[in-house]
Amino acid sequence: MQELAEVFALDVATYAVMSNHYHIVLYIDAETESVRSTAEFIVCWQRLFKGSALA
Repeated sequence: MQELAEVFALDVATYAVMSNHYHIVLYIDAETESVRSTAEFIVCWQRLFKGSALA
């Protein structure tokens, strides 16, 4: 969760880990995310999941 928050414009407000699931409350900084292009979003996603380079 923390890694996602660091890459994207998210703040983890709170979370609860249950025996078979979890609950998470996020704050999404919509202003920051709204100016991010699709290519920038893909680069952020690739930082997390080591995707192939954009052509």
